[in-house]
Amino acid sequence: MKQVTNFTLILIISILLAGIYGIIHDQITFTISPEYYTLLKFRQFNIKNLPLHTRIKVGIVGFLATWWVGLFLGFVYAFISLFRDSKKILKVTIISILINLCITFIFGILGYLFAVLFLSPENTNWYIPLEQKIFTIL
Repeated sequence: MKQVTNFTLILIISILLAGIYGIIHDQITFTISPEYYTLLKFRQFNIKNLPLHTRIKVGIVGFLATWWVGLFLGFVYAFISLFRDSKKILKVTIISILINLCITFIFGILGYLFAVLFLSPENTNWYIPLEQKIFTIL
C-alpha cells in the first residue's frame, strides 16, 4: 500500500513542480518577448480572449506547456520507486526531482547567455510577420 501511495505522490509532485517551473519560466520569457505570447502562444492555447490579466494568461500557458514533462518524469521516478525501499524513496525522489529542476534552470540560463553573447540583430535575419499574417497559415 505504501508503494501505491508513493507512486501517486511522486506523480502529483512531479506534475506540480514541472508546472510551477513552466509558470516561472514563461514569466521570465514574457518579460523578454511579450510578442511571443500575444501573437502566438495565447492563440495556440486558445486563451487570447480570456478576460484575465496578461501575466495570468502567461502563467496558464507556462503550466499547460510543462505539466506533461512532470508526468513523464514522474512516471519514470514512480516506476523506479516500486523496486526501492518504500520508507526512504519519497525523500530520495523529491531530491532527484529538485536536481532535475536545478539542471533545467542552469541550462536555461546558459541558453539565455548564449543568446545574449552570440545572437544579436546584426548576425540574425529573423522575419517576424505582422499579427494578421501569422495565423492565416495556422
